[in-house]
Amino acid sequence: MNKLMRLMIFVLAFILTASLTIAQDKQVVKDKVEKKSEMKMDDHKGHQKMEKESKAKVDKDSEVKIWNAYCPVMGDEVDPETKTVEYKGKTIGFCCGGCIKKFNKDPEKHLKNLSPDGKTYKKN
Repeated sequence: MNKLMRLMIFVLAFILTASLTIAQDKQVVKDKVEKKSEMKMDDHKGHQKMEKESKAKVDKDSEVKIWNAYCPVMGDEVDPETKTVEYKGKTIGFCCGGCIKKFNKDPEKHLKNLSPDGKTYKKN
């Protein structure tokens, strides 16, 4: 009976030790995954920051003077974030991207909606 008790204690000790080791290994893996995830997030934040800085630099370097204050298609104020179109030496701005397609179909028709200096919208 004494040998049986020792064997049972040994087996239980082994199981307990193995369980603790497995739990520690899982925690180590979890910590590594979390650290890697944090690093990726930091990299992503850094990428976003670099992207913004790069965009700001490009915008500064290539500041384009939009000729008109109002969209020649809809008459709304020009959105400086919307793409522009070069037409007859002027940079034409729009209120939204959808207006660019309409403008490109008949630029002269839409330019007639603007005053000669492009500062006011005068729907004909």
